[in-house]
Amino acid sequence: MKNLFIDANDGHKIPIYIKEAPNEKAILQLVHDSIDNSSRYFDIQEELASHGITTVNSDTRGHNKSVNNPDELLYFGEHNGWNNCTDDIHVINEYMKTISDKPRFVLGMGIGSMLVRTFLFKYGEDIDGAILIGSLPYVGNLKMQYLEKIVNFNLGKYGSHYRSEKLYNRVLKHLNKRFKDTSGYSYISSDLQEQDNFRKNPLNLGVPTISLYRDILNGVRLIQNDTSVHYVPDELRILFMAGSDDAFCGSISKQKSLVSFYASKGKNASLAIFDKARHDILHDYSRQEAIKTILEFIEGTNAFCPIDK
Repeated sequence: MKNLFIDANDGHKIPIYIKEAPNEKAILQLVHDSIDNSSRYFDIQEELASHGITTVNSDTRGHNKSVNNPDELLYFGEHNGWNNCTDDIHVINEYMKTISDKPRFVLGMGIGSMLVRTFLFKYGEDIDGAILIGSLPYVGNLKMQYLEKIVNFNLGKYGSHYRSEKLYNRVLKHLNKRFKDTSGYSYISSDLQEQDNFRKNPLNLGVPTISLYRDILNGVRLIQNDTSVHYVPDELRILFMAGSDDAFCGSISKQKSLVSFYASKGKNASLAIFDKARHDILHDYSRQEAIKTILEFIEGTNAFCPIDK
């Protein structure tokens, strides 16, 4: 695994991790979730390399080696954080052109998939396909206004670096309530060992800054905008993937509605659901099926059934 830093548009240093495939067929960029880190996907990079897929993983701003001091943890920046993170994906993708002439794909996980959805309407013409794992379904306007009101109140009162345990429990930890196992990270995976691995990884710990919520809500507004989705290239292949028991994604019907939204705008979107898997289908009992699905999508050997418009 190669580890190096490349320059973002604003001078930020982006840490990237490259696993080269000996018989390369394609190159895939990975964008991790929030409350997550790049190291959790090193095993996936190794496995994909054995199938001829070179991967480029990275630390999103506010995570792991992208952080110079503790105040920057789970913090996209004072201004324009969401767009900066999206542009970082583009910078990495441009770098990928210098190391490979093979077809280029991007895979985003959770919040990472939402960043990729933003990337698609800004830079989608640059890639051959996108894989979106555990992506947030449509959020209603009333709920958005309610969440924005809470976030803006805390921003005004405490500042952008404020960290609210109460809000963290409300937004994330409540996802565990539907599951009988009570590790505190039950929403991640139905595999108890993977839950334990997640809990013991210090890079997964910490309460997000209030500004991170602001940036994510700004991102949700962007990706739900009809005009934004219009600029996603119609011919670009997009595969949504989700566990049937993903508390972050909601019900299977909500995932179908999300993909139907893209299809209704003329986009080439399809959906793969993994039975009984939770939020991280790559670290659940669905792992091998999910990797097989990713390989089939990249190789174009499975047409996938599109959702009806």
